[in-house]
Amino acid sequence: GFSVSVSGYAEKLPHLMDVVTGRMLSIISEMKAGDSSGLKLKFDKAVKNLLRETKNFRLESPYETASYVSRMLLEDNVWHVRNYIAEMEGKYADANPLSLLECA
Repeated sequence: GFSVSVSGYAEKLPHLMDVVTGRMLSIISEMKAGDSSGLKLKFDKAVKNLLRETKNFRLESPYETASYVSRMLLEDNVWHVRNYIAEMEGKYADANPLSLLECA
């Protein structure tokens, strides 16, 4: 599951929440129905962007890099950036790619 929250003082927040959840439900129903050629293109583009951003991790600001490295040292069972890249483009990704139906 997941949770969505909005906050602020505008009287239109309930309408915003209705629009967001309605769009989310329509995307999920499109994915389950299988008529998602446009969604497939967006999904593939999102996966490529995520891979590119993950590979460019070292170009982050020194503060972000230091925060990541300290998290790696202090926490247990944490994936390294190399693990994420291996999952997205390694032999497992080629043998068993993530599909839209798995995300729905």
